[in-house]
Amino acid sequence: MKILKIPKKTHPDAKISIEIQEHVKMWGSAVKNQRIAQRQTASQLAEQIKVSKPTISRLEKGDLSISVGTYLSALFFLGLRAAATPTLKHSLWQDESRQRMRPTFDEWSKFEPPLDSW
Repeated sequence: MKILKIPKKTHPDAKISIEIQEHVKMWGSAVKNQRIAQRQTASQLAEQIKVSKPTISRLEKGDLSISVGTYLSALFFLGLRAAATPTLKHSLWQDESRQRMRPTFDEWSKFEPPLDSW
């Protein structure tokens, strides 16, 4: 008897920007194109990154319910990690004093809508 795993679903109320959706689809297309260029089957890639073949199929279509870790594993294994996800500058993720970095008011205003727009 074969047991099927039910994929996790994104909550219907979750708002995912078009830009993020496009990037995930680009990652999926890049994985598929590179896998084919390297003459690997979906089953071979699935075995190498420890996921199922249906997960690879969904990943290559840009499915948003696939974990970021799975996308990164596929990109890394196929030699695409550096091109798809460039390394962040050290100053963006770690302050030299090792204290939590807080954005300035000007930085926050770029991300939040003005109060009068509500």
